[in-house]
Amino acid sequence: MTGLHVPLRMIDTHQHLWMLSERRYDWIQPEHGVLHADFGPGAVAADIVAAGITGTLLVQAADTYEDTFYMLSIASCVPGIDGVVGWVPLDRPDEARAALELYSTTPIIRGVRALTHTYDDPEWILRADVTTSLDLVSAHGYTLDYVSVLPEHLELLPELAARHPSLTIVIDHLAGPDIANGGWEPWASLIAGCAVRPNLFVKLSGLSTAPACGAHSARSPRTSHRSSRTTSSSRPRFAPMRFVTSTQDHLNSERRPPWIRHRR
Repeated sequence: MTGLHVPLRMIDTHQHLWMLSERRYDWIQPEHGVLHADFGPGAVAADIVAAGITGTLLVQAADTYEDTFYMLSIASCVPGIDGVVGWVPLDRPDEARAALELYSTTPIIRGVRALTHTYDDPEWILRADVTTSLDLVSAHGYTLDYVSVLPEHLELLPELAARHPSLTIVIDHLAGPDIANGGWEPWASLIAGCAVRPNLFVKLSGLSTAPACGAHSARSPRTSHRSSRTTSSSRPRFAPMRFVTSTQDHLNSERRPPWIRHRR
């Protein structure tokens, strides 16, 4: 072996930028420490270069058009932004339709996300009005990023995927396993249940910043290993093709989620 493999492209598939001084992000409070500050593209530019990142995907951090259009403004003037995962009001289908039609005028929008993990109803994503909107999202060829912080969030995903077989659903942050405490159940069984649905992907992101990780971020490789292997011959698993990681250049472009495909 002569050296490490250097990928042609290295995509950061989950980057947040926010300006608290300009708009509201209700979940970011002073108790979040270093996160409670402005983070524009200049704040991460040096880190991107140092890590060898060639492109980034900006992901929504607020259920507002302000946040989405802020990301679009960054993408229009900062090189290396390969896509934006924005927001639409999924519980208002007519408005969602109009927003999606507007978004479709630019190739930079690749998917949508809502902070459903903060809603009171853990089954909100299965509501009839939301189902109508997700059909529209699928029809536009967009993906759905989904945040799971409770077992109830993860438990419903196979049903959600079955309702929308043409919709690529990306489970953000590997559905938040309790890495710090080694609490693999019920997470391990529920993530295995998701693996049977071919339109469900998992994103390896945010594992070292989630509260459950504590100071044990070094254990996150063990978590991804548990997600991709099987402890018995009958347990479903996610194949490597269905992991969304930073290095994506080796994947067949037709098998990637749409926002990973080269847009040039």
